[in-house]
Amino acid sequence: MPDPRLAELDARLKGGDPAGARAVADALLAAPSLPSAERAVAFILRSRAHELLRNLPAAIPDVECALALNPNDSHALARYSLYLSALGEHDAALKHATLAQALDPISATVRTAPAMALFYARRYDDAIVAFLQLSDTEPLSAVEHFAL
Repeated sequence: MPDPRLAELDARLKGGDPAGARAVADALLAAPSLPSAERAVAFILRSRAHELLRNLPAAIPDVECALALNPNDSHALARYSLYLSALGEHDAALKHATLAQALDPISATVRTAPAMALFYARRYDDAIVAFLQLSDTEPLSAVEHFAL
């Protein structure tokens, strides 16, 4: 059974309390007995709290810790790509987004990551092509339509 503090952490994020979520995550991650799978989730959720608090430099190490625990987590790789793009690390962002997409070609969130990395890198022509390919396979996806 997962640690109930993970649910509290998620609820605080969804309820608009990133500072409270970060505090719960800090306490959760301080527990040495937390299983590694739950630890990875806690790192990802804490990275989201940092993101909402507009502290991307603090979010990146959390995603890196989650990826060290679970290197094939496509959603963590996609999130990492987004953070790297926001900090101007475009080549690394595209590399991680492409890896995420290769690991999970079905998830719409993950499939969008390379196109977003191209967009943030100001490779607009490549981004348009990538978004058009996504809209062909996901015609009702709002992300692709918004980006285009």
